[in-house]
Amino acid sequence: MEYDPNNQAHRRELAAGIIAELGRLGFTRRESAGEAIYAHEREPNVAVLVYTTIVGAAVRSVGEDAIRVALIYEGQPNSRGLAKDRAVHRVGTIPAIVGRLRERIAAAQVAELPRCRRCNGPAFLSRAGQPTCAAICWERHVEPVKPTPAPAPQAAQRPAARLSAEQVQVMGKRDRNAPLPVAW
Repeated sequence: MEYDPNNQAHRRELAAGIIAELGRLGFTRRESAGEAIYAHEREPNVAVLVYTTIVGAAVRSVGEDAIRVALIYEGQPNSRGLAKDRAVHRVGTIPAIVGRLRERIAAAQVAELPRCRRCNGPAFLSRAGQPTCAAICWERHVEPVKPTPAPAPQAAQRPAARLSAEQVQVMGKRDRNAPLPVAW
């Protein structure tokens, strides 16, 4: 039977089918003010989100929007979109719509993500087509400090000699904060 977006019973049946499929795939519902959003963690800080178009107990009416599947980085400082697939349009039969949704989710679960060369975190493609770190590691991480080599052992040093008047530079009246003279 063909899905009819003007039929409230079809809209409820599609919503029930979407929720059942997402539950079977291990997705959990997220709190949101508008439509129902479901998420499944793919790896640490990376989740597959499904924007379902379900409001209340039924999907939205025709032409308002489509079901979307996206990969999201959920780290600090902000969440960022990593990848998205084509929208799942609500046309055809209800099992066909749910099947297309299942295909988009499967593709998102195995999609190859570019990695940051610096921190190996997930990256997204910028508008210029360059991989950009989603964790913004260039602001968070400090360059590693190169260890300074230990000084070479030296022979026992002779005690410091007292400075003669010629070696001491005259700096005016000496007070407590004046630097000490150094013999070079």
